[in-house]
Amino acid sequence: MDIILEELFTLVLDGCFEIITNKKINSIIRKIVFWFITSFYMGIVIIFTMLAIKSNSIVVKIIYMVISMLFLLFFSRLGIKLYKNKIT
Repeated sequence: MDIILEELFTLVLDGCFEIITNKKINSIIRKIVFWFITSFYMGIVIIFTMLAIKSNSIVVKIIYMVISMLFLLFFSRLGIKLYKNKIT
């Protein structure tokens, strides 16, 4: 699971994380980028949760919930990194 989180982080948010943590960029721009990233991925979590609720198969529900939990773990990990850098 850690490998999946690392790949997701490096593929999707590596550039955005550099924008967010760069102190030379205006703090308003950094917060706007962080807000867009957060809202996009929380929308994905909500969609997968709704699909899990509407699904009839137990296996499909488990898969959708695992994907949702991976995204939530990803966000908690991103939040910890941002808190350590104290960017907000």
